[in-house]
Amino acid sequence: MKADTVAVVGIVLSAASVVAGIAAALIAWLAYRSTKRVEKLGTERSVVEWEVRKLSDGTFEVGNIGQDPAHEVTVEMWTPDEIARQTADVVPPVPAEGSALRLVLPQRETNGPDEPEGMPKPFPRPPGFPVPDDTLEMFARLRNDAIGRQVEVRVAWRSARHRWSTWEDQTG
Repeated sequence: MKADTVAVVGIVLSAASVVAGIAAALIAWLAYRSTKRVEKLGTERSVVEWEVRKLSDGTFEVGNIGQDPAHEVTVEMWTPDEIARQTADVVPPVPAEGSALRLVLPQRETNGPDEPEGMPKPFPRPPGFPVPDDTLEMFARLRNDAIGRQVEVRVAWRSARHRWSTWEDQTG
């Protein structure tokens, strides 16, 4: 009877070795497949670049100025007072149809941009001594630069091989 027990144990161990070998082969194959997928992603050529155009105080277009289409695109645009969101399945590069998404911030469209806070003012001058034009131009440029950073933009998209990317900017 002892010989029968030894034979059964031998058969069980042999079967366990076969199962372990199959499992090891399966794991090796899955690792190989995963490595190949990562290699493809690493060598993927996907040139997507974004540009924001201001059409009016509250209306903007965000366009793909790259060379390749962007997939599953989400564009978000916001100020401290409001948010706009637009999505698209595919945004092809310019000049193709549908290469830009239009977003509207209704409150900003109606009221215009907020006046920047904490902006420097020209030093008061005595009567008869006007502020020089170049100084006034400098302060106007500072104000316009501050207004040009009031709207935040974020674009999220994926490439054809499912690599996700995000781009952020400020506009006004």
